[in-house]
Amino acid sequence: MNLILKMILNSQNRFRIGKLLGQGSFSDVHIAYDNYLNKDVALKIEKANKPKNVLKFEYTVLKGLQGSKHVCRIYDFYNNEDPLGRSFIAMELLGFFY
Repeated sequence: MNLILKMILNSQNRFRIGKLLGQGSFSDVHIAYDNYLNKDVALKIEKANKPKNVLKFEYTVLKGLQGSKHVCRIYDFYNNEDPLGRSFIAMELLGFFY
């Protein structure tokens, strides 16, 4: 993860960013502690060099599917919140990560 983005997210006192859980073509997923919810979440962060509507579209689809049996909960969406214009989604962390 970009050190600048990590500093910004940590400085907002909302998230403490942890290890990288996975990455794909358009985003990286980190474990993060959400100080507002008082629990670990998955934080999906858009890559800086990718189209800016991909994560917003994913958020819209997932939001519409909330309550479905096999869809993780979405806690928050930040649109273009860092200096590079990246968006990120805070979502339910599923599975076991140590």
